[in-house]
Amino acid sequence: MITVTQVAGGLLGGNLSHAADCNVYLVQIGQSALLIDAGSGLDSSLLESNIIRTGVQPTLIEAVLLTHAHFDHSGGAAWFAGLGVPIIAPAVSAEAIETADEEFIGLPRARRLGLYPDHVRWKGSPVAMQVRDESCWRISDVRLSVLQTPGHSCDGVTYILETQDSVLAFTGDTVFANGRVLISTEADCSPSLLEGSLRKLAGLSLGSLYPGHGASVPQDAADHVKATLPFLDQTLLPPNLL
Repeated sequence: MITVTQVAGGLLGGNLSHAADCNVYLVQIGQSALLIDAGSGLDSSLLESNIIRTGVQPTLIEAVLLTHAHFDHSGGAAWFAGLGVPIIAPAVSAEAIETADEEFIGLPRARRLGLYPDHVRWKGSPVAMQVRDESCWRISDVRLSVLQTPGHSCDGVTYILETQDSVLAFTGDTVFANGRVLISTEADCSPSLLEGSLRKLAGLSLGSLYPGHGASVPQDAADHVKATLPFLDQTLLPPNLL
């Protein structure tokens, strides 16, 4: 049995934690607990409190799985690594995460634009495991696999959890409820790569969708992803989340 609880989310995620946080999901599979993304790290105490309220101690989380390295998703990784929680990250960005290469995620530009305060810095975090396309492993009777889904960022991945009767997708910022996407002027954003990623996800029989911002989709998630196809078939981008 899989239980998914959103334990963080900023302005676009229900204001559960710091305004700059992405949606962070606690995934419980039997006695195992995983975290999808780590938030910005600008106030990890709020995230910690939300995790504890579920009955899980943060130090007992088996791993943090990063969907991509953008600051709102990975800034909190160093905090969890400090608790001894292993960090799992896309191979494309693992070195940048370990060395806190701020240029890789466009953080200096984001500070200049006022998206983050001047004092914000990215802290490096050791990466215990790098994942690539079709990486997979099992946790109890659940198959966890990885799909490379670049476009919003160069390193985006989607984590797929499959049981006998459900398929859950943690898509980061690749696709959101109602088929919306998030295209920006960041250097690592590629609409053409995003098209390929959306078509890849649209070919799956997804039951639930847990995106990096906005509302989750508990059922019939495949319909939400397929809503991007009429736009793509006309060489257009689906509606932007913002």
